[in-house]
Amino acid sequence: MAYTKPTRLRVLAPAGGFSSPFAIIRALRSLAQSPEGSWALACAGVLADRYAKTDVLLEGSGKDALRRCFTEIRGKHDGRSLRIGMSAYTCPDVAVAAIQAGCTIVALDVDAETLDIAEGVDVSECDVLLFSNLYGLADDMRRWLGKGLTLVDDACQAALSYDGKALLGARGADYGVLSFSRGKAICGLGGGAMLRGADRGSEVPADRDATSADASESADCHAVAQNIASECKSLLLSLAYFLFEMPWLYGIPARIPALGLGETHCDLNHEPQKLSRMQAAAVLAQLHDAGSRASGLKHAADAWSEILTELPLVQPYKIRANEGDCPIRYPLVFAGEKQRDAALSALLRAGLGASASYPSVLNEYPALDGHVSGEDVAQARSVSKRILTLPTHVYVGERDRERTLAIIQKCI
Repeated sequence: MAYTKPTRLRVLAPAGGFSSPFAIIRALRSLAQSPEGSWALACAGVLADRYAKTDVLLEGSGKDALRRCFTEIRGKHDGRSLRIGMSAYTCPDVAVAAIQAGCTIVALDVDAETLDIAEGVDVSECDVLLFSNLYGLADDMRRWLGKGLTLVDDACQAALSYDGKALLGARGADYGVLSFSRGKAICGLGGGAMLRGADRGSEVPADRDATSADASESADCHAVAQNIASECKSLLLSLAYFLFEMPWLYGIPARIPALGLGETHCDLNHEPQKLSRMQAAAVLAQLHDAGSRASGLKHAADAWSEILTELPLVQPYKIRANEGDCPIRYPLVFAGEKQRDAALSALLRAGLGASASYPSVLNEYPALDGHVSGEDVAQARSVSKRILTLPTHVYVGERDRERTLAIIQKCI
């Protein structure tokens, strides 16, 4: 039987690639050498050193880490409900975490050319401001310093990106948040972390080397010890992730509707999870190769920027021109929705891994109805209809980029 490329090939192949089961086993062995019962603290210590934070609090997912962050901030405000400002065009999981923590959301408009929070938006009603750092592009935090807001640097998609010399999540905000799930910058078996402890000065501490940080003074976690059967199951899952990210195999799970690959979920009934030892080992395996993974993402983004430079498309990565950005997807904003839809359909038929990303602004998710204010989000709504993202994983080659260029040229 002749081989036919599946239409969803490469759509969700991981950002930086899963670690091999062998790398995870090596990391697991290093955790086993920790004093009895302290494997989670050992993992937290590695993260604390990398991100220059005195406190690292491990959770079962990035959503759980965000929820814990918002809950802690509420505690500092006598438990009253807080208003959290965030980009109207961002992952709905962020909004879910805020709602589960008893907060409300102020959706802020975005700049259609940079995908950052737009200039001049009104944050006077906000208690907290969250930076989404969408796709790994560093939002401008400097302009919000000194405004009396609690700042949260969400590095779930941007854990490998820098702002100056400081890693995102560790550049002077009150809190940083990481996620270790499939498709994130640190692409593991699940889990997340809340970072805190760095002082915020008048500007981002770009003169600090974020890779050689202070030792962790404290760490906490919601962790659970797995039995042998559960760890073997996790190891088999890591093997499946590692194998099926290959372009010629990825189409197999992508065709299974029950897996929900490519779907955007917005579930207010999410139950908090606990981090397992195998998940911690997968995090350490990823961090061991973080430098090469970041370089690969940066190289892919630069290659997209160069080959698409003559097209009449908005390229936020190119416009921001931040040398430290290591995007897990390469965003493009088309002139109109019809052009975007035509390009997306053609690229999917060719198996080239394009995605429309999030389908709407936060204001328009039915599950979030009644929890989101902020109606002046015209640019964000426009972006949601015109954006397309391209893969930056290790399997994208020059031939893929040339085919992508040719397809987009025909659609605009």
